[in-house]
Amino acid sequence: MAMRFGCPPLHRRRSGYVVVPCPLPPLNLRSVAYHEAGHAALQGALGCRVTRCFATGSEGGLSEAFCPGAEHARIENAGMNKFPLQLEQDLICWMAAVSFAGVQAEMLMHGLPFKGMFQLQDSDTEHANQCLMRVFTSDSDRKSASGYSQELARAALMHLWPAVEAIAEILIAYGEIDNDEVVAALHLVEDVKEVGRFYATEALWQCSLKTMGEPW
Repeated sequence: MAMRFGCPPLHRRRSGYVVVPCPLPPLNLRSVAYHEAGHAALQGALGCRVTRCFATGSEGGLSEAFCPGAEHARIENAGMNKFPLQLEQDLICWMAAVSFAGVQAEMLMHGLPFKGMFQLQDSDTEHANQCLMRVFTSDSDRKSASGYSQELARAALMHLWPAVEAIAEILIAYGEIDNDEVVAALHLVEDVKEVGRFYATEALWQCSLKTMGEPW
């Protein structure tokens, strides 16, 4: 499934997305493992250090990460208070994409196509919406950005799919994975930096600190 990464065209962020029902079946260990693997793979590809990632069957799971360069970015850019709106919007959509990566990984695992955006009542969607509302002030803009971030997550995961599969298999077998294992899984992806190069700059990290704080 791995393919060369390309961001969805930016005009999609302004055009709106059709809201569709989520077709995913009930959770089991495999779907939870792929859900958390989606988060972890995208976190790792964007230069984050995965600090905790586990899957516990139908009870759910968790993936948390930190940016190793965040403190340096804060010091170097302490005097920068404003960023171009486009830059902030790009950053926030990537942050939201990390939150949406879990469901999109499940969709890919089940072979389900992307037909529109989901509006789920879960913690991932809540976190993504908290990100988006900081720079997308109108409901219509925020809805379009949410759909774009979901499509962005899917495009990134398709590129990272060998790593997603490897991470998921470790979670299925052992229930948890550490950062070194995530990094090793990402080595299975050709041109993994194709994803990160759209995102990982110190200016963007400073913007993320201003917006959300250091933990991700």
